[in-house]
Amino acid sequence: MSTPAVVVQDSAEQVAPRGERMREAARLYKRAMSDEKEREKLIENYLPLVKSIVSRMQHNFPDAVEREDLYGIGAKALVLAVNQFDPSKGRSFGSYTKLRIKGALLDELRRIDCLPRANRAKARSLQATIAELEAKYKRSVSEDDVRQELNLGEGEYQELLRD
Repeated sequence: MSTPAVVVQDSAEQVAPRGERMREAARLYKRAMSDEKEREKLIENYLPLVKSIVSRMQHNFPDAVEREDLYGIGAKALVLAVNQFDPSKGRSFGSYTKLRIKGALLDELRRIDCLPRANRAKARSLQATIAELEAKYKRSVSEDDVRQELNLGEGEYQELLRD
């Protein structure tokens, strides 16, 4: 038995079996690729998705990054998704588009991040350790407390802070 799935058709959502949904998505996409107005309509229909993803991911970005800039990056990713989507791969356009938009925003976050990924992971780990110790002791913790928890000497701890 097929499981129901949501299909976006022009402006309405309907429940349809997976096979039917895939055929409908392919039909809508094919129509959008052969008609510029339909293509623009498809993009416009998915712009709220860009806004939604930006809203959920905005907290990951520094305050200096404007929401409109993120929206522009997401919108550009949407257009690229429309241009590069291949319905024959069996993936829904919506899930492909979400992946492309999130990926573009994460790429931008990595591009503007002044810390390499490994250093960012170390910083998160250090922050998590401090938070755990503060919750455990119910007070602000000293460097000695953190060093002992991480089993680091003074030099190793200072190196961790420099990174």
